[in-house]
Amino acid sequence: MSSLAFGQRKTYHLLHEGYRYCLKRSLKNCDKVWECCFRKSRLCVGKYVSRSGEVIETRGTHNHSSSLSDNEAFQVVAAIKDRASRSHVTPANIVADALSARTDHVITSLPLERTLTRLVRKVRHREDLNEPRPLSLVDLVIPDRLKVTQSGEPFLLSDSGPGPQRILLFSTKHDLSILAENNDWYMDGTFKVAPHPFCQLYTIHGFRLHASLPTLFALLPNKSEETYNRLFSTLKGLQNGLAPRSLMTDFEQGPINAFREAFPQTEIRGYRTIADFALKMRTFAALSFVPPEHVKSYYMVLKREPFVLEGRQMEEFVQYFEETWIGTPARRGTWRSSRFEPQLWNMYHSVLTDTHRTNNNIEGWHSRFESLIGAHHPMIWKFIQVLQKEQNVTRAKTIQFLAGAEPPPSKKKYRLLNSRLKMVVEDFNNRTVMDYLRSISYNLSFAG
Repeated sequence: MSSLAFGQRKTYHLLHEGYRYCLKRSLKNCDKVWECCFRKSRLCVGKYVSRSGEVIETRGTHNHSSSLSDNEAFQVVAAIKDRASRSHVTPANIVADALSARTDHVITSLPLERTLTRLVRKVRHREDLNEPRPLSLVDLVIPDRLKVTQSGEPFLLSDSGPGPQRILLFSTKHDLSILAENNDWYMDGTFKVAPHPFCQLYTIHGFRLHASLPTLFALLPNKSEETYNRLFSTLKGLQNGLAPRSLMTDFEQGPINAFREAFPQTEIRGYRTIADFALKMRTFAALSFVPPEHVKSYYMVLKREPFVLEGRQMEEFVQYFEETWIGTPARRGTWRSSRFEPQLWNMYHSVLTDTHRTNNNIEGWHSRFESLIGAHHPMIWKFIQVLQKEQNVTRAKTIQFLAGAEPPPSKKKYRLLNSRLKMVVEDFNNRTVMDYLRSISYNLSFAG
């Protein structure tokens, strides 16, 4: 039984009956002449001729014994190098998978585990060197093969051009058409996986049959409001009919202001809500489930609670809370505005209408995407290759959902939580202020 495997410099090696042969030449009749790979190191004269992969003639005699385990070990190393070049799985996982279910004889013929791990990194580093490493956004040149999807569609839809404020937008016409059909958008940025020399990866997600799907990937040079203005302006130029009904995003003033300018009719909601800064005071977080027109009056009742009136630490918290989230009550019934108005973080109507309130789907996507990248601030070529794969996954999911596939169900604990919250919210008119806030707070828990 013969088999082929890649050796050094991606040349074919033929493995047959425990011996390993390197291709010497191809004859005019398409027969191939192979010679023992130890011809130079051991002066072995073993040869054979193959036709259509089958041995038709053996020449010479090997001066060393055969070893099936050595050949299998060679195949394992070849498989490791192949997977290293085709995937972005971590080196440790590639090696661990390759070693699983191997016999003792094969393992003793393999290099050490740390050597195999270095081999994975070496293969990837060598492939990265095929394209020059860009030192700045000025000298970055995107190869043609990275400007299209895996199916050959245009993928790099916008490149603002060489310069320190350069922006790249990756998507497809089909994905943007899905975004145009979607009433609810979700946006988020991440810095860990942004490839040098960019500062941030910014993504826009839409929902297709209750499943969150990334539709636009933007590489941004910084976090300035002007950069977000350019991003949304370019997006509107790429696709007609963009008019989202709602947007859920992080509490970052720059993208919020820029989005409002580009899409003034869109309702914007923040997804971190006040949970991020009120871990111990869940009744403050419960204000996000009060009807918007009652939030300030409920806050005034909460503000008079004994635990709020005690200690200087609470005074500092209340000042921060008012300046940032709800506004500062002043005389004659007027309120000074806060940095983020209550309409931005209020979730009352979202509960009643069973609308998504959190960014769990987007956080899950970011976690998965980071694992695919396998490193912080990777080479941009590797990063775009992963984007190409991710776009293909999104395309496949879209086709499956349209064909009738069921979206993944939410976890039982989240279904029960949503049910309890909705029951309390629907009973708003029958509960006192503090009873309502406490009832909501019992259903809130925040990781510290």
